[in-house]
Amino acid sequence: MSVAFPSWFIENILARRGRQHVFDALEPRRTALLVVDMQNAWLQPGAPWEVQTARAIVPNVNRLARALREHGGVVAWLQATNTSAGPDAWPMFFDHFTSAANREAGENALAPGSPFHALYAEL
Repeated sequence: MSVAFPSWFIENILARRGRQHVFDALEPRRTALLVVDMQNAWLQPGAPWEVQTARAIVPNVNRLARALREHGGVVAWLQATNTSAGPDAWPMFFDHFTSAANREAGENALAPGSPFHALYAEL
C-alpha cells in the first residue's frame, strides 16, 4: 500500500523546513527501532485482541531489526504488562479500548507468565 500526499501538503513541508523528509539519512549506531504491541495478545490466532493483519508486518519488522542490528543499531521490544487486575487496572485502556466482555481475558493476557504476554514467536 502506498500513500500519496497532495502537492499542496508537500509544498507546505518544503516551505517550512526546506526538505521533504525530517531525516535525510539515519546513522545506525545512533538509531533505535522500538517495536510495540507485537505480543501474542494481538498476534496469536484466537488471542483476546487478535489483529489478523498485524501478522503481515512480522517479516518487515524482522527485516528492519536484522538490518539495524547488523549496522550497530539497537532494537527494543516493548511488552505491555498488566500487574494488577480489577476495576483499577489500566482504567483508561480497559474502559475505552476493549469491551467489558473482553476485559478479564485482556487483563489475564498481559499478566506476566501468560502465553499471550510473550512476544510473537515469529519475531
